[in-house]
Amino acid sequence: MGYAGNDDKSKKEIIKINFLIPKFIFGIFNFKSLILSSQKKTIMSWKNFFRFSLILSLIFFGKASSQVCGGSFGAPIFVEDFGRVNNSYQTVSPALVSPAFTNYIYSSVMPPNDGYYTISNTTEYLPWGWQKSLDHTNDPSGTYGNMLVVNADYTPGEFYRRRVSNLCSNQIYRFSAWILNIHRAGSNMIKPNVTFQIRSTSGVILGSVSTGDLPQEVGEVWKNYYLDFKSDPSSSDVDVVLINNAPGGNGNDLAIDDISFSPCGPSTSITATLGNLFTTGVCDNSQSFILTAQMSSNTFQNVNFIWQKSTDGGNTWANLTGATSNPNITIPAGSYQNNDQFRFIVGESTNINLTSCRVMSGVSTVKINGYPNAPSNRSFSFCKNSTATLTIPENNILWYTSATGGIGSINTPIIDTSVVGIKDFWITQTVNGCESARAKITVNVIDNPSAPIVSSYEFCQNSTASSLSAVGTDLKWYTSSTGGTGNTIAPIPNTSIAGDFSFWVTQTVNGCESERAEVKVKILQAPFSTVLKDTSICDGENIVLDVGTGFIAEWQTIPPVVSQTLQVSSPGKYSVKLTDVKGCVAIQTVDVTPGITPIITQVKSGENFLEILAENGNPPYLYSLDNVNWQTSNIFKNLDAGIYQIYVKSQTNSCTAVATSAVLFIPNAFTPNHDGYNDVWRVSNIEFFSNVKLKIFDKFGTQVFTAEDVLKFNWNGLYNGRLLPSGTYWYVMEIDGHYTRTGWIFLKNR
Repeated sequence: MGYAGNDDKSKKEIIKINFLIPKFIFGIFNFKSLILSSQKKTIMSWKNFFRFSLILSLIFFGKASSQVCGGSFGAPIFVEDFGRVNNSYQTVSPALVSPAFTNYIYSSVMPPNDGYYTISNTTEYLPWGWQKSLDHTNDPSGTYGNMLVVNADYTPGEFYRRRVSNLCSNQIYRFSAWILNIHRAGSNMIKPNVTFQIRSTSGVILGSVSTGDLPQEVGEVWKNYYLDFKSDPSSSDVDVVLINNAPGGNGNDLAIDDISFSPCGPSTSITATLGNLFTTGVCDNSQSFILTAQMSSNTFQNVNFIWQKSTDGGNTWANLTGATSNPNITIPAGSYQNNDQFRFIVGESTNINLTSCRVMSGVSTVKINGYPNAPSNRSFSFCKNSTATLTIPENNILWYTSATGGIGSINTPIIDTSVVGIKDFWITQTVNGCESARAKITVNVIDNPSAPIVSSYEFCQNSTASSLSAVGTDLKWYTSSTGGTGNTIAPIPNTSIAGDFSFWVTQTVNGCESERAEVKVKILQAPFSTVLKDTSICDGENIVLDVGTGFIAEWQTIPPVVSQTLQVSSPGKYSVKLTDVKGCVAIQTVDVTPGITPIITQVKSGENFLEILAENGNPPYLYSLDNVNWQTSNIFKNLDAGIYQIYVKSQTNSCTAVATSAVLFIPNAFTPNHDGYNDVWRVSNIEFFSNVKLKIFDKFGTQVFTAEDVLKFNWNGLYNGRLLPSGTYWYVMEIDGHYTRTGWIFLKNR
């Protein structure tokens, strides 16, 4: 029974035989079934059946126990690769020569006919549906390998034999060969079926493996078949025999390549007392170590070892020991380098020195990582009370507090920047487990410089301010005592608003920034006269504009007038440049508007009073009879009869209206007796009024006197030329058509 798997380098399958008795019993019947089911449905003759049965029975009885290679091999003692040619064109090489033997006929052309063979570097032959395949090795060096190309005979049977000599007795060997079904997939041809046998010179079958029907593949698929066998104790020679199991000639075309023999032994390995020597590696060659040869099982009766070393990648090997039964070897310190390779040879003590009788372990390669370079020495400077971070570009850093000794820490030190001074650390880097020498890291905490020297500033409101300045290096300006981002450009204060303001400035020395110094800025209030106010002027009036004290006042007239006051006689805007004691200057403008004069619409006059009615202007009004003393009431009482000047103005600023009126004296009695005393009834001051009407009635309602001329208001008591009798009479006096005074007059004529 065989096992198959894929080769990583090409489309190849590997099949292995193990000789276990139950498998061979099954194989006999399976083989018979295979023959009976050939493509041509040919019935195998009883002669041939018994021929193959005999072969299988020899396998059964000649080998009572399986021989299995553990996985370690010696140098091949025999390789048949059928030679090479020097071009890529299809080339037929000469026939097989001794010790190879075949009962097939050699063909010097491609393709060979049934029962023929040839030696060629390619299998391509399109008319027969053969696929183009290079030899199994497919040598990339520029030469082109050959292969044995076989067109199997109609009759199953042996078609190749070769004797291999110089085997060691009782030694396990691995036989290996590669086989290819030449026909393309889908050609529906008879499939090759080959048995590989190893026979003693006496004909005893020492090992056998069959391919079974080889399937047709889409592309080039070489399949590997191998078997392990133990050599004949009585002979150092064996025969390699290839048997065609598939009957018929319609198909059954194949290629054979790379037949080989190699000594085989138990699975081996090498262990070292430096456990990481062959894996992650060591840092140097300063340590000695012991190599120990390990075997999965001992198939040798008296095992011996030979240790070898290669310094050129396995091209050449030098013996470190002679044959010895000690599986251990000590490798002194300093005697090995990176990529040195070690292996051991194992075999029987009697033939350990024969290449055909021993196997070799796998190769173990020394890995010396070497110490990495130390990180660069570095210096860090930090300012006092700053945040300090040590950034190192190398990886796998260890920190130390001294140049030697101590235990490294993976944690980066925390730097206390509150203390000024220099502190040293040391670091290493570790690569592949190897730690470098230490590099020095110097940390310097620098004291911060003092704050810059500053002065205070005063600027007049609305003046052009200059840039602030301070005495220091690399100044930075801030708008607050903390936080914010400094500006290297000195600020220019805004003078549009009066008040006290502050800026802050630092200096930077050796990369360290000082505390902030406060720069106080005072924006002085622009000069302003609270005395000088908008006013009004009345026609024909002169007024005085006054800025008050504390200023140098320059009135912006033509020409300018430097004076605290300015007399003006007309409305307009008057500007004055005020300069205060700080030298601050401002232009103040006062608006002199035309005054609004109230209109005295009526003065009601009576005995002992005046009532004044006015409009226009800006009420409420103020009233006066002397232009000095003012009252809010429009009525003046308890006045003596007489003539009065009346003044009216707005409480809020206006021109003054002036009128003249009189307080009337209306007598309530007269004696028209012609005694020269009080003979006429007369209204005093009536002449100051116009549009006055007077009517006098007796007690019966008879109008006895009338007048519309104030000059004729003198009544002598006569009515129709006659003196009226004594008694009371009623008067009605209208002034300006709407103001009426009435009362009684007592007339006494005796």
